[in-house]
Amino acid sequence: MFNFRDWWSRVVRPGGPAAADSLDAFGSEQPVAKPAELRRAAVGFSADRLQHLRAPVAIAVAIAILFIVAAGGYVATGYVARNWKPFNVEAASASLTIESDPSGAEVLAGGVRKGTTPLMMAVAPGEHTFELVSGTRRKSLRTVARAGAAVVHHVQFDSAPPAATKASLSVVTDPAKLRVLLDGKALGVSPLLVADLEPGSHTVQVVGAAGTLQRKVDLYAGETASVIISARPPASAGPSVGWLTVSAPIPLQIVQGTNLIGTSQTAKIMLPAGRHDLQLTNETLGVSERRTVQVSAGATATIRVDVPSAPLSINALPWAQAWVDGKLVGETPIGNHKVSVGTHEIIFRHPELGERRQTVTVSLKSPARASVDMRKPQ
Repeated sequence: MFNFRDWWSRVVRPGGPAAADSLDAFGSEQPVAKPAELRRAAVGFSADRLQHLRAPVAIAVAIAILFIVAAGGYVATGYVARNWKPFNVEAASASLTIESDPSGAEVLAGGVRKGTTPLMMAVAPGEHTFELVSGTRRKSLRTVARAGAAVVHHVQFDSAPPAATKASLSVVTDPAKLRVLLDGKALGVSPLLVADLEPGSHTVQVVGAAGTLQRKVDLYAGETASVIISARPPASAGPSVGWLTVSAPIPLQIVQGTNLIGTSQTAKIMLPAGRHDLQLTNETLGVSERRTVQVSAGATATIRVDVPSAPLSINALPWAQAWVDGKLVGETPIGNHKVSVGTHEIIFRHPELGERRQTVTVSLKSPARASVDMRKPQ
């Protein structure tokens, strides 16, 4: 620390001992010092003074710097504390890709459509459940997504069942345990159910005590046809069965209740004598007709069916004369020409471009159309 007393004593009496107090400096009447000596003393004072002041100034500067740094740190810490928000890992999304085989499956989440596979989307972290729909097939997918992760799921759908290509036949006889043949080939004894048969028209034969009975039946892919045949011989008191014939220009199946008893292509169908309610149908052509018939014992009852008509449109480029089943109906274009349901042959004739033939099926289900470009080679 700076000592004023010590300094004063050195200035007033350089080289001498320090005065007892400050008043001793003025006790002598002699001059204090010569001018040259005063100048040397001033110089010594300056150097000595600076030497004593250097340490306090350095300490003060250091304290000031520390104060500034501390104040700045305090301010910065307060700002960061007020404004810093920690990074929330859970808030980040995840990438989810859904693939399927076959592709094009519809992706649903909570009943809401998200798109079709392959599908890439961003989802929130956590558990998710999706439903994939491909035709009539459905698959459920449950996945857990983590923040920042990329998840890929592949869903394999079972192969669609192949379309039915075979038909089945049920044969019931009265009495039972009669030998049954299909197109001349033995199937076994009745009652029986035979699968894996080729669709189309077939002949069923039943061998009984009264001889061999025969039925025509049409088999359709994926369906089971039923044939019921009564082969009991007539009672001695007189015949108790009769026969039925159905005459129609198109094939018709004859159904009694839920049983197929024959077709219009069968020459005679044996039935018990009495009243019968029948349904005559052709699903392909959209024809269905209910008939009631009385079958007399030992006699043949006949049902005649007149099929309805439906429109047929005919057109040709550039134009042509049109014949339907060998009958000229006019020049094209021809619209809504009425013909009976079923199969018809159409002939197109042009004086320069020649002749074309087409076969068209007319039904009650939808309008029938026949068209041809006469300019194209056959």
